[in-house]
Amino acid sequence: FKQKTAYEICACLVGSEMCIRDRYQRRVRDLKKTKTNMSKPTTKAPSPPTDAAPYTASAEEVEAELKAYFEKADKDKSGVIERDEVPLLLESLGVDRSKLTPFMERFDKDGDGKITFNEFKEALADRVTYLITLKNEKKLRKAFEAFDVDNNG
Repeated sequence: FKQKTAYEICACLVGSEMCIRDRYQRRVRDLKKTKTNMSKPTTKAPSPPTDAAPYTASAEEVEAELKAYFEKADKDKSGVIERDEVPLLLESLGVDRSKLTPFMERFDKDGDGKITFNEFKEALADRVTYLITLKNEKKLRKAFEAFDVDNNG
């Protein structure tokens, strides 16, 4: 059983736990390879059409997803995740209870022993935005491929 870092605990809170961490680790590994291979000539990937704007998850999507995760973690529905609720949350994620302190340090910014929605949102908003964007890009790509019958992009 490998103990997890506070960052890995955050990844467990959003989406499918193992897939997210594995995808992130692969991406980091790929980025490292890219940096080391910059001196080698590479073939240039085709660029997207100039009129296409990159998709990013909307603030409303992120807010709704964060609220769902927060409400799931707030067992007593008090509007805050209290320190005594965190060990059960960690266990449900398969994380050792000894990671309580790093978890609280990352999320409980004011140190009152409670994680408010704003603290939760601040800690996870970027990560959730990234994950929703990935998920929706996959859906859009599948839809596009269904209509692109001659595979000409």
